[in-house]
Amino acid sequence: MLMASVLAVLAALALLVLRLRRHGEALALDEARAERLGSHHHLSGLFNQHTFHERLAEKLEGAKRTHAGFALHLIDLDRFKDLNGSLGHQAGDVVTSAMGKRIANTARAMAVVARLGGNELAIIQMNADSIHKASALIHRIHEVLATRSSLNLSGSAWAIRSASSLGRSWMSTARA
Repeated sequence: MLMASVLAVLAALALLVLRLRRHGEALALDEARAERLGSHHHLSGLFNQHTFHERLAEKLEGAKRTHAGFALHLIDLDRFKDLNGSLGHQAGDVVTSAMGKRIANTARAMAVVARLGGNELAIIQMNADSIHKASALIHRIHEVLATRSSLNLSGSAWAIRSASSLGRSWMSTARA
């Protein structure tokens, strides 16, 4: 009788441990989602302005210590107001998100890509130890943005090609 009671308690404890483990895993997933929502733009999936400024400050501090160069690229999608005015803000968000994804795919893991505002995107290029590497990336991004593609906006296919204004700043803290 005592043995049966002990086994019942152990079985109940085992079930409780399993449930706690599942709840812990679900909580970890929820925390990861919350972290992503706090650091990424909700429509584009790119880093948001707050995260961009944090990463830029970190990069500046790191560059002072390591003397590693990096580049800052600013991209402004041209005629964005015309797009929003003719097709609506949702279309503008879709186009900006698509262009942001193109940029992120082009920059890959060597950069932080963020959406700063409506049509403003920014890139912190980590491995830009020379002005030539910074120029090469911005040239590839310009080509990618100029490539025609189609997007589905409200059930209609639209051919888009983005014109953009690109700015670049390269920083090196190397000692002479």
